[in-house]
Amino acid sequence: FSFAASMSGALDATARTDDASIMQTFGQPESPARQNNDLARLARQFPADRQALLPYFYLDCGTDDPWLISNRDFSSVLLERKIVHEYRQLPGNHLWPYWDRQVREVMRTAADRMVAAE
Repeated sequence: FSFAASMSGALDATARTDDASIMQTFGQPESPARQNNDLARLARQFPADRQALLPYFYLDCGTDDPWLISNRDFSSVLLERKIVHEYRQLPGNHLWPYWDRQVREVMRTAADRMVAAE
């Protein structure tokens, strides 16, 4: 892969216990499934000498989205580790009108990055 994108991502899902679908997917806190899928932990532990193998990460989130803090925090981890990514906070909420606007930008960015990777 050369590109991975997230719009309004539930990037802290493995830390949450307040949602039945998350509990069903990841199990109890401290479960192996939660630890194996913890994005922040994976980013913190990814070997620095292998970062060139990672795709370009694109993240965006609406400023009124309930997932804003988890997106901001994950971007901070990527910055801390110097993992190449782009993070945008834009007006909007966790709703289709936001995603309808942003999907065009994600596709444009993906096309630009894939051409650059050739």
